[in-house]
Amino acid sequence: MVCRCRHNTCGDYCQECCEPYVQKKWRQSRDSESGAFECEPCQCYGHSTECVYDEKIAEDKLSIDIHGKYEGGGRCLNCQHHTEGINCERCVRGYFRNFTRKVSDMDMCQACKCNLKVSTGACAEGTGKCECKPQFAGLECDECAVGYFDYAAGCKPCLCSVNGTADHKCLPDSGRCVCKMNFDGDYCDRCAPGYYNFKAGCLPCQCERAGSDGNICDTETG
Repeated sequence: MVCRCRHNTCGDYCQECCEPYVQKKWRQSRDSESGAFECEPCQCYGHSTECVYDEKIAEDKLSIDIHGKYEGGGRCLNCQHHTEGINCERCVRGYFRNFTRKVSDMDMCQACKCNLKVSTGACAEGTGKCECKPQFAGLECDECAVGYFDYAAGCKPCLCSVNGTADHKCLPDSGRCVCKMNFDGDYCDRCAPGYYNFKAGCLPCQCERAGSDGNICDTETG
């Protein structure tokens, strides 16, 4: 007395959905205005033939079905063609989604063409723009980021005083720091003429103009 199953169901009593038709949770089929329940295949866009039903994914509406709706809890397994994700809908690290391709195309994901010396190896969807390492910047990661200098040497950190520099910047070639108005020195690590007390942020000298030479004071005592 084994049932002859329909609607992509399996089991002696057709009590479960067959793999990979597990996008929707099995329920008893009853003819109605909406039609009989039928187990649906997972939407893996042709990048996998394996999937499982995940109740949490169904509750959070994270899985897209074959009708383009976020209904069901199908989670694709062992995604191929450099894809990953619940529906094998995105590219793995080191590959990018070419927007001229469909999600179902085997070559949807194309390899990032990045210089690993200056980039992380990852790149942006659609454009393939490389993700720069923290010390590099620019469209091709071909310049130093803010806070670094000397591209030829691999972009070394600026040695600027945190309190004395403007936006933590230094000149990209020499590494000389860009100082705030009241600071001075290659690394902005001392007070500019007319200011004193570096630890307090270089305060203006309080000299009487009539009796002092250019309002210059001792950089420590004022």
